[in-house]
Amino acid sequence: DVSDMEIRNWIDVSLFIDFGYMPDNSGYQNTFYIIKNAESKPHISITLWDTDYAFGVGWGTDGFAYKPDGADENRRYRLEYESMRTVYPQLDNMLAQRWSQLRKDILAEDNILRIIAEKEERINLCGAMNRDESLWGLYYKGADSTSSLRDYITRRLPFLDECHSKFIQ
Repeated sequence: DVSDMEIRNWIDVSLFIDFGYMPDNSGYQNTFYIIKNAESKPHISITLWDTDYAFGVGWGTDGFAYKPDGADENRRYRLEYESMRTVYPQLDNMLAQRWSQLRKDILAEDNILRIIAEKEERINLCGAMNRDESLWGLYYKGADSTSSLRDYITRRLPFLDECHSKFIQ
C-alpha cells in the first residue's frame, strides 16, 4: 500500500535521484525497499542501489549519454510517482519545498563543490584513481572526472531550481 511508504524518505531519495539523474534507479527500479513493522503496520522506506551511472556519466560516444538539462519535471520522478500522488495530492509542492530547503545548505553549490574538492584530494593522495584506471581503464572516457562532475553540478542545480519553482505554493 503506497500510503505505508515513508514519505519523507521517498521525497529525499527522489530528489537525490533527480539531482544525480540516475537512470539506473529511476527507469529500471534498481532500488531496495525496506519494510519494518511499526505499530502492527508495515513501514516502507527505500534506499538506492547501483549509482555508478549518474551525475552526467554516460556509456561513451556510441551509447547512452545525457546532459544536465536532459529531463523535465515529468520525467524526474520514479515510476511510483503517480501512485504516491494519489495519496499525497500536494506531492509536487512537497518535493519543491524540500528542494528549496536542501538548496540552502546540503545542496548549496558551494557546499557540494567544497566536498568534491576535499574528497578529490583524499582520493588523489591514496592513489585510488590510479589503481582504478590501471585495473579498469578509462571506462567512462573521462566523464567520471571531478571536472566533469563540477561542470554537471553547476549546470544541473539551476535547471532543477527552475523545474521546482513551478510547484512552490
